[in-house]
Amino acid sequence: MRELDRNDIRNILYGCTILGTGGGGSLEEGFQMIDEAFAAGKHFRLAEFSDLDPDALIGTPYACGAISPLTEEEIQKYARLKEPEESMYLLNLRQLESFLGKEITAVLSTELGGGNTATAFYVAAMTDRLIVDGDPAGRSVPALQHSTYYLNDIPMCPMAVMNEFGEGAVFTNVFDDERGEDLVRALAVVSRNTIAVMDHVNTAAVLKNGVINGAISHAEKIGKAFLEAKEAGGDFVQAVAEAGGGRKMFAGTVVESEFETRDGYTFGHTVIEGSGNCAGHMLKLWYQNENIISWLDGEPWATVPDLICLFNMDDKMPQLNPYAVVGEKAEVLALPAPKEWTTERGLEVFGPRSFGYDIDYRPFCEQETVADRKTELQNAAEKLIREIFAVKPGETVTITTDYESNWNVTRAVADAVQASGAIPMIIQCPTPRSVGKAADPDLPVDALSAALSSTDVWIEFNHQWLLYSTPFERAAAANKKLRYMCLVDFNEDLLIRTVGHVETQKLQTFMRRVAEMTRSASQMRVTTPAGTEVSFEIDPVHYVACDCGDASSPSVHMLTGQINVVPRFGSIQGTIVFDGCVTPPFARVPDTPIRLTVRDGVIQKIEGGGDAEVYEAYLRDFHDPGMLKMAHISYGFNPGAKLTGNIVEDERVWGATEWGIGYVSDVDAPPSGQEAVSHSDGICLNSSVWLDGRCIMREGVIVDPELKALDPTQS
Repeated sequence: MRELDRNDIRNILYGCTILGTGGGGSLEEGFQMIDEAFAAGKHFRLAEFSDLDPDALIGTPYACGAISPLTEEEIQKYARLKEPEESMYLLNLRQLESFLGKEITAVLSTELGGGNTATAFYVAAMTDRLIVDGDPAGRSVPALQHSTYYLNDIPMCPMAVMNEFGEGAVFTNVFDDERGEDLVRALAVVSRNTIAVMDHVNTAAVLKNGVINGAISHAEKIGKAFLEAKEAGGDFVQAVAEAGGGRKMFAGTVVESEFETRDGYTFGHTVIEGSGNCAGHMLKLWYQNENIISWLDGEPWATVPDLICLFNMDDKMPQLNPYAVVGEKAEVLALPAPKEWTTERGLEVFGPRSFGYDIDYRPFCEQETVADRKTELQNAAEKLIREIFAVKPGETVTITTDYESNWNVTRAVADAVQASGAIPMIIQCPTPRSVGKAADPDLPVDALSAALSSTDVWIEFNHQWLLYSTPFERAAAANKKLRYMCLVDFNEDLLIRTVGHVETQKLQTFMRRVAEMTRSASQMRVTTPAGTEVSFEIDPVHYVACDCGDASSPSVHMLTGQINVVPRFGSIQGTIVFDGCVTPPFARVPDTPIRLTVRDGVIQKIEGGGDAEVYEAYLRDFHDPGMLKMAHISYGFNPGAKLTGNIVEDERVWGATEWGIGYVSDVDAPPSGQEAVSHSDGICLNSSVWLDGRCIMREGVIVDPELKALDPTQS
């Protein structure tokens, strides 16, 4: 046991504010309570469980409610109510002791936060109780059930509540902690959005194994590191990261900060535009009182139960929610979650899915940083230029983009072009309203055609693709040296996974053999567990394209991992079921699988849920018979591809087949291709494929012995 002086408590409360991840109450109000107790001659004594009698009663006092400021309407609503002179926290302790008929010996902080930890300290000091070095969260948390008490089935009741107007109650029983949260939160909503609570009253013998021991000392270590570095003019964010075993996440400027008070919580988000090493990236933080989930460039990144700590670099302070302001310089770090939260039960209670997000928890300290990602991105870009395109010094490489293209990818590839001794040219146009030929009205057709007709390499990063547009057709016809690749809507992660991480040489050997077997077959049959049952003739005149990571020769190339087959027109018979993404118009998996009935290569019927109706209307609204004709089928063979809604990646998911509808170029199907005003693609997952009766793939897994020996995913 030790007595804490004000400097000790200063370190503790600053540490708790950092560990509060934007919540946990006001640090300023916390110091007001501490100073009030010191002014009254009170003492703060920090004890371990070993200092207590096993039968000593311990309570957990705190405030529950929203953390956002009151509106003028709310202030007026409570104006008629009078506040007692004594603190609601002290009144609540006496209320509970009166009910119990016993004295509570010590208190535990319910969470680590500048306000709530100070509340526990204040209650202990003002009533001459002990403070226990532990807490049931190891951080700040939004809801009452987010506690190790709940994980360890320690009962919440008896539980006392008291608002600022002296109105109190004691709960003798609640169904569980989640129900307790609902009840207390409801009372907070009608009590000026805050209410004093004391719960989980139990003996030291019970509680010592139900909380995170040493949590207060950990907060003191964090706060001391922060304050010492700050006062020395050093990197206090890095100091906190080192003290807490975490990592810096991001640095930049706040460009958006919005919140609302709802159901007794403060919900909101903060968006930060990167600067320095993070330039070109955007970080979004979503909070429910505390920072819960972050997205880097739209992709889930650090999440609960890890601690996402935001710092206001202008004020050199931990940033509380919802007070970040646009223009504020900010840095973010992640600290590892207490081990109690990373168990299966812990993640069930306090993982991303407990907040309604279908996101897997990945410890941030095991993930790539922005710097790591930039290195991997550059490596992937260089692989694309040097290994896949084999770009030579002096060649011209044109990169086309639109307003929704990813600039980081564009710049990384342009830098790789320059590093190879070639000359990059970036062309950006406003995002067209549609794709293919339907994009023509929004494009500078003649100027774009002229540029693309003289370049050596064309890499397309457009969001709305130019493939099959008039500029594409003109360039393909006029430019006999053109090496083109369609990399629609690529972001950093996509380039890294589908190019940077792929063992190109092994994949090429495998895919070239699959392509040879396909070319030599006359019949192909495809089935899927979702109900696809379709067959067709393979036309020996039509091109079987094998995009296996070799774009060194003039041609139309696609992302590594696809073999494209254009069947004999009019030969496709059967049922095709899209249970993967459909693009356009959705760029996502349909609500229920879309079932196409096909006869003689033409769609006769489209069935399924509401999305099937939308899809049929989309195709028919072109008023073009070609938009009901099946165009091609492709195998998906990229080991890094996953279903994301980006069709270029989706159609390369390993073991999937992709069907195109509408336009086919005369390159793919000489002599005249298949005319249509546009093109749409749909994915069939877990495909089984037979070539002339020989099964080469069953439900997405290569089963042919010869191919299995070459399969890079099985070697």
